[in-house]
Amino acid sequence: MNQKIIVADDFYDMAHPYYKGIVEGEPIFTDEAPQKISHLLGRDIKVENLFNEVALSNTPNPITANLACDWIAVIYLTMPGDCVSQRGMSFYSHLSTGFDAFPDEYARQLHGIQTQEDIMATFNVDNREEWKEYSNVYVKYNRIVLFGADLWHSYGKGFGEQLNNSMIYQKLLIQNA
Repeated sequence: MNQKIIVADDFYDMAHPYYKGIVEGEPIFTDEAPQKISHLLGRDIKVENLFNEVALSNTPNPITANLACDWIAVIYLTMPGDCVSQRGMSFYSHLSTGFDAFPDEYARQLHGIQTQEDIMATFNVDNREEWKEYSNVYVKYNRIVLFGADLWHSYGKGFGEQLNNSMIYQKLLIQNA
């Protein structure tokens, strides 16, 4: 199976220490996330980077794709009462090319996208009118969204006016081992 997006609830056995660590400015990281992600993907992985992030209301977040890793994991840690009906991770396709992921070399050759200037001219990530959102995953406490890093995505607009009621999440950049 070649899944591009995996969503699983109740990811951490005990998520509250991770939430508390971020809120108190002393984030924690254990082997639990890499082990569970490896199990979800059915292969060994290596976590290249881990970010603990907070997105307050209307935090700007462009459409992007990441070519430096194979997978991205986003683990939502916003408390349940603060994330009801809040939109999180969004996935996009480019209207004029139809690409839902950054094109590989062969596809770039077929579309005449050869240089950095060609890439920037073709994929204007700041103009939302050139993109179609085809999927969105709502924020839910202790939910992981695991997806191919080359997919066009955005982390969402954020919500909340202060740390304890905002969109709080861990982001892991992952390589296949």
